[in-house]
Amino acid sequence: MIRREIVVGIVVAVSLIVASVAVADRAPNRVERAGILEALNLEGRGPDCGTYPPGSCRIYVRVSTADSHWAAVFIGPSGKQKFVQPDVATVHLRRGKWSVHQVGNGGGCGVPGRVQRDLRLACY
Repeated sequence: MIRREIVVGIVVAVSLIVASVAVADRAPNRVERAGILEALNLEGRGPDCGTYPPGSCRIYVRVSTADSHWAAVFIGPSGKQKFVQPDVATVHLRRGKWSVHQVGNGGGCGVPGRVQRDLRLACY
């Protein structure tokens, strides 16, 4: 009986390790973040907190570890706010410049599958 519990414990531990490795996006460095947000601002597209009261929303930027040429920008509520409409934009690094790939619709349409999983994107 004890042997079975040990095996189950090991299986659960390995599953958790594999799951944590499967999704491993990261925060951008200062230069990446500036370039990603600049691309969204230049094109006038993407998540924006400007339409919400100050302090009610937050912009999250994540870079894929599966392919660092892809990143996602998420908008979400800050703190306990409930009225911020979540949104997402994906950006792609080409020739040293970030450009907007998609805004809305889950952000994952036309994005490589491993990047889509890493950044938790969808396509609808």
